[in-house]
Amino acid sequence: MFNLSRKAIAIATITGLLTLSPSTLFAQNALQDWGRSDGRLQFTPPSLPSGTTGRPIKRRDAGSSSSCEIANGSNREFLTALVPKQAQEALTISDRPTFWFYVPFAADEFHSMKFRLQTEDGYQITLTPTSPQPGVIKVTLPENEPALTPDKTYRWGFFLYCQNPEASHRVPITFFVGGTVTRILPDAALQAQMDAVEGDRELVSLYAQNGLWYDAIALMGDRYRQDPENAQIRQDWQDLLESVELPDIATKPLVTVATD
Repeated sequence: MFNLSRKAIAIATITGLLTLSPSTLFAQNALQDWGRSDGRLQFTPPSLPSGTTGRPIKRRDAGSSSSCEIANGSNREFLTALVPKQAQEALTISDRPTFWFYVPFAADEFHSMKFRLQTEDGYQITLTPTSPQPGVIKVTLPENEPALTPDKTYRWGFFLYCQNPEASHRVPITFFVGGTVTRILPDAALQAQMDAVEGDRELVSLYAQNGLWYDAIALMGDRYRQDPENAQIRQDWQDLLESVELPDIATKPLVTVATD
């Protein structure tokens, strides 16, 4: 009787799995891989050196009376850099970090975007809009450019052009946000914690708790892009952005751009 019961349970289990749709199985596997929630994801800013205060950065730009916003007559939102408010809070352990921005226009409402990183040689990445709707985009520093030097602070700027910036007969109307990024090397304690994590969610949480904003949002954003219908991942993305006071961006879609 015991063996028959075990066989019946096994058959019932297999039958139940076969009735699940492929999308349901994928969602369950993705959630298991992501890890269960053990509290809200919360960014903790790094400690500032004694005697120093945080410097605000320009993470939003509403444009002017002659901006794309007014010309298009439809949008009333800000170009936004998805970063903390203070420059000293923008740390990474990546040699080529990823930057995230909310673009409040559809592709047919403006001309192009540029990301510039201030280095000895200086370089910029030109981006062509492709999305039919406003949304969050990402820009990753290219592999063919020099890696960030540890313990050095770099300034960056992100420009959105309403018209062709190469046109000589007029000054292009521009939106601008800017900030800084500092690459640090993890100490032995942090490296040991990173080596011991068991899933991406735990790693995002570890990054966020240690002030590594660029690393936390890069991993969180990539997982959200891969599985935007996963309720837990979607909630974690929203919690992370709300922890740096960007609740209005937390529900915006993630979209793509073309890099020239």
